[in-house]
Amino acid sequence: MAEQFNDFGRGILSLSSVSYFLGIVIVCLYVAMVLIGRRHWTGRKDGAQMGGHFALRTVALIAASFGVVLLVRSVDVRADLSEGQISSLAADTRRLLAELDPERPVEITAYVSPVVPEDYTQTRLTLLNMLRQFQRLGGGKVKVEVISTDPKTEAAALARQQFGIEPVSVLARVRGAYREEEVFLGCAFTSGLEKVVVPFFDRGTPVEYELIRSVCTANEQTRKRLGVVTTDAELFGGFDMMTGSQTPRQPLVDELEKQYEVVQVDPSSPIVEQYDVMLAVQPSSLGPAEMENFVTAVKAGQPVAIFEDPLPVLMVGVPGTSQPRRSPSGPMAMFQQQQGQPKGDLELLWNTLGVELITSGGQPSFGGAGPSPVVVWQDYNPHPKLELPSQFVFVDQALESLGGGVSALNQESAVTSGLQEMLFPFPGGLRTKEKANVSFSPLARTGTRSGTIDVAAILGNRGDSRMLQAFEQPGQEAMVLAASVQREGQAAAAAQPQAEEASAEGDDKAKPIQAIVVTDIDLLDGRIFGLRDRPDEFFALDFDNVTFVLNILDELAGDGRFIEIRKRKPVHRTLERIEAAVDDARAQADEERQKFIAEFDEAEREANAKMREDVGSFEEKVRDMESSGTADSQELVAAMQQLASQQRLSQRRLETKIEGMRRKRDAEVDAVERRLGAAVRREQDRQKWLAVLLPPIPPLVVAFFVFFRRRAREREGVSKSRLR
Repeated sequence: MAEQFNDFGRGILSLSSVSYFLGIVIVCLYVAMVLIGRRHWTGRKDGAQMGGHFALRTVALIAASFGVVLLVRSVDVRADLSEGQISSLAADTRRLLAELDPERPVEITAYVSPVVPEDYTQTRLTLLNMLRQFQRLGGGKVKVEVISTDPKTEAAALARQQFGIEPVSVLARVRGAYREEEVFLGCAFTSGLEKVVVPFFDRGTPVEYELIRSVCTANEQTRKRLGVVTTDAELFGGFDMMTGSQTPRQPLVDELEKQYEVVQVDPSSPIVEQYDVMLAVQPSSLGPAEMENFVTAVKAGQPVAIFEDPLPVLMVGVPGTSQPRRSPSGPMAMFQQQQGQPKGDLELLWNTLGVELITSGGQPSFGGAGPSPVVVWQDYNPHPKLELPSQFVFVDQALESLGGGVSALNQESAVTSGLQEMLFPFPGGLRTKEKANVSFSPLARTGTRSGTIDVAAILGNRGDSRMLQAFEQPGQEAMVLAASVQREGQAAAAAQPQAEEASAEGDDKAKPIQAIVVTDIDLLDGRIFGLRDRPDEFFALDFDNVTFVLNILDELAGDGRFIEIRKRKPVHRTLERIEAAVDDARAQADEERQKFIAEFDEAEREANAKMREDVGSFEEKVRDMESSGTADSQELVAAMQQLASQQRLSQRRLETKIEGMRRKRDAEVDAVERRLGAAVRREQDRQKWLAVLLPPIPPLVVAFFVFFRRRAREREGVSKSRLR
């Protein structure tokens, strides 16, 4: 019964669940009719036989109802009546499930904790709901096994050994106190020798997208190949011999490996392999030969996503566009550091693409030479609680880029349409080169209240963001932060003398160039990526940076299967009445807590002032004795000893008093926390009781009305002597 009621609990009206409960109603009504008429048929001559007859009828009716339910379940019809369609799979998801290869069925093994903290309850329910729908719509091509898993059990050991799924420690609030709990919410997808593992579904993880992407990836015999160009960004991490520390692996790589065959591309030698898409993060850090090889691959028609940042601030250690390369590591590090590491000519890449970074002098900046590159600023912050300098550029649907209702996020591009908000920390600006024959489609732009600031000014005032406002130059139009670039092969070849020579030799079949350029690499930082899985609730931070980056790579790779699914963000309705009561209780508790803390701080200041006053009086007495010249050395020594003793005594008194006040403050704060927890539990219990007691009242009222009405009608026309 609980399983059949799950559909209604998720806002789904399904024919199978309706028929199930309707069958129960019909059977119970029939039994009630039989029992009501029992006094009539028991008095008949064949009354004993009629009892068995009615029992047989009841069993037959139960069997018929059971058969109807099974029949309806095979051709079930479901309607999602929830406001945000949160219990329905996207049309693309249903299509992808229908297109799965039946010769390669996918087995999903889900390890789920039976009880999870309150913050993860919705994620757990969504995961289980989606798994049921995948199995139902998979038509035998998707098999699901949900294993209830607790830490330190046989199932937990099996999950760790077979798939590397381990419990994740999360912070849970239980009865007003916080504690760490270990939770299992992971899935393994296997099909033959292919295996995809999602170790943990966090609070903000898009469950439907992760499931369908993993299912499709496991079902495929081959994955698309993604080539990651090796630069100073070091996305794969490694060991730095100069510092003796391990460079962490970026979460971006782990995310990409769930879908692509990720390959490291060494640009020190010619790039002859063809990849479905290439990713270059901070290509300005490449050497001269590496830059030429990379540009040659771009000219050859290799789709490429380029992330170039004039000044990285979150990805520490990565040099900006005009900054010198990072010091090398290894046996030749000392010699190369003395000689200096040359940088490749970034202008080769910009000439090939027909675009350039905005610089202070109106000219492109490359190789660390030329005018200083600029960072874009914007006077717009949709999160007032988050005090950040204007160089942290927020781009969302509410921001008009060009006026007239034009959004800063391109709604005509599959990459950015439907995205809600993105954050670009200290990005650069992008524009087309003069007389460049290039198809330039902006994907993300600032508003009109924006401008630029020189990198040199930022480096000279690093650590004091308030001083940067004096160096901000207002712009006259919106700044382009990311754009899609397409260029015909012949036009691109004409931009380079080397290409003209190749064309003269007969190689005139240059391929079209396809690239997407983003003027920021900090949006790839692991801390921003982590906000997708665990959105910040206090500042309401839920950026689409991860979706944006993955959409770029899918678009360039020609794989648009998951783009629309990835953008989907179901909005769950919450228990608003409980939340309102809880918010009021928390606001009152915060007010009391701050009051106690303020009282403690004031008492501490008064105690410190009193101690300084006491010690100061003794110091003044000693100074008077010294200035008068009447006191001998023994009296001065005794006075100094008395002063030191008074200082120690005053300090001990102060510490004792402060410790007592601190204990009182902590006790009062704990009492506030307890009252808050009790208030929350009272409100939750009250709503639970209302949910239990109110629903039966209408049917009970109807039942009493029917009972007394039938009783009155039975007594009509009957003499009082016959009534019992």
